[in-house]
Parts: sequence; C-alpha cells; structure tokens
Amino acid sequence: KEPSWGYFMNNSSNGHLNDNVTFDDYLDPEDHDSMFVITAASQFPSGFQATRLGMVTRGLPHEGKDVCPRVGEDGWTDWWFTPNHVHMGNKRAISMLDFYHTYIALDTNDGKPLTLQYAQG
Repeated sequence: KEPSWGYFMNNSSNGHLNDNVTFDDYLDPEDHDSMFVITAASQFPSGFQATRLGMVTRGLPHEGKDVCPRVGEDGWTDWWFTPNHVHMGNKRAISMLDFYHTYIALDTNDGKPLTLQYAQG
C-alpha cells in the first residue's frame, strides 16, 4: 500500500504524508533530484516530538511540498510526549541517541540533547 495523507493515532490507515503531498510527488519530484517534506521533529533523549500541522489537519492554505512549513514554527504542533509511544518511549529514546552517534554522526555519544527533523511517509 502506498503512503497517503495524515497521521491517525492507533489506526492502520496512517499514511504519514503532509497535506497536499502525494506519493507520486516523491517518485517524480518537479525539477529536482529528490524531495523531502519534513513532517516530524524528535528530541533525544527526552522523547518529545512535534508534528507538522499538515500531517494532522487538512486544508491549511500554507501547507504543501515545501521542505519546512512556510509559516515557520506556527506550522508545527506543540511538543508532545506519550510515554508508551512506539518511537518515543524513554528507553528507546536513549537507544535512538546511541544509534544516531554510532551510525549517522560516526562519533561518540557525548550525552548532549539532540533534535532531529525528518520526513515520514
């Protein structure tokens, strides 16, 4: 099944695409080699996450295919935390920080907090 719009908690129809973005947009990015629409930001090791508003609300006039929301910080939800969230549980947050330093940054985990932004879908 190809990705589709939105995020619905505890619902298998999650597509994780931003509003006004389709899977075909990723397969054929207009005038670019690739396309990334940042839809989430996570803080480690705290486990807090922010979600782009276009993932949870449809029809916002400023949402679309831009890498980041055109309205800056107003294009994001407040930071949220759910202790049992599959990606953000405290034990996983610590291991995610180790993973980042070991396999992405290729350095030693210095224990400093880290915020990562990424595309879902």
